[in-house]
Parts: sequence; structure tokens; C-alpha cells
Amino acid sequence: GHAHNDNLSFELNVKGRDFIIDGGSYLYTPLPNIRNEFRSTQAHNTLAVDRYEQNRWENGLKGLFSMMDDAQGHVLGLSTEYLNAEHSGFGEKHYRQFTWQEPFLLIEDVFDARFSGEINLNLSPDVKVSQHTEIGPEEYYLKLLNEGVVLGIYLKGFNSIEVADGFYSLGYGRRVKNQRTRCHRSARGSLIKIDTSEENYQN
Repeated sequence: GHAHNDNLSFELNVKGRDFIIDGGSYLYTPLPNIRNEFRSTQAHNTLAVDRYEQNRWENGLKGLFSMMDDAQGHVLGLSTEYLNAEHSGFGEKHYRQFTWQEPFLLIEDVFDARFSGEINLNLSPDVKVSQHTEIGPEEYYLKLLNEGVVLGIYLKGFNSIEVADGFYSLGYGRRVKNQRTRCHRSARGSLIKIDTSEENYQN
């Protein structure tokens, strides 16, 4: 009854600092539209397609605590260095693989290019986007800061990157402003490469 559309989503903490986070729940019945916004696919750190949901829910109050299992998520492979998984919530399979190649975390997404979509990164309220640069055709670089800790993110396979205002729920009935990066995909495959190296912290 408390499920969210968070298939293949993730969170990221580096050196004790939260960078990419789950947005939380905020409210249930008082504001149904806000309840649904916080549990939507677009509110999570995963692929969102044409504003479709990974899993449908019923309209009205009954739907606030129910969700269909359209996505049928599966883990395809798992080790200490990688996680490969899929879901079918959009009718076509979305594949995502996380690979740890120290000091890099690689996130590769594969989804049918006929559908427009975006990959969202929900940032901690403590994170500041200090750099947002196009570095080549369909390639971008983001630099994130959190109390002296720096994270570099390279993105490939996107036609634009947008930094938008959002909200993060600290607990029931509590929310604060944060930022969200909306990465608009341009191809069937895309890559997010996150640099956690010591050299990056010193720049």
C-alpha cells in the first residue's frame, strides 16, 4: 500500500554526504495530488517516459494506497561490482546496469529510442550544482558540491540537461526545497559516469 514507482532507482552517498536521494512521501490523504506526485516515476532517480507511470494506480482515495505491478522488475545479474536489472512498466523493457569501477560508478540505461524520456536525479537539499556544462555532442558535465565534498558527473546520450526546483520530504508532513536534474535522453542507450575520486575532491 505504500509502494512508489521506484524500479531501478538509486541513492548515492559519498564520504558521508548525501548527493542523490529518494524524495520521500510527505503526505497521504490530505492532498491526493501531492501524494501521487511524491510516489510518481518522475520523482525518482530512474527513467521516466512521456510522463507514464511504471505501475498504474486507481483514481480517488482508494488508489492512494494501491498500485498495480505492471513493471514486473527482475534482477538479471548481481556481483560485488555490478547490478543488472530490468522492468517492463512502459510496455517495453528498460534495462539498467550499475557497474563499480573504482573510482567511478557507471550507470547504463537501455530503452527503445522511439519513446522520449528523461532520467531524473533528485539531489539532497544540501547539494549545490556548481557547474553545468555541455562538453560535446550529446555530452554534459555536472559538478555537485556538498559541504566541501565534490562529485563530478559525466552524461552521454542526452540532448539537454535541465536543473529544476523540487521538494524533498524530511518526514510525514515535512518538506524542504531541493534541486532535481532532468536529463533528456537522445538515444536508445545512455551513460551516467560518476567520479568519486580523491583528485576530484581537491579541485
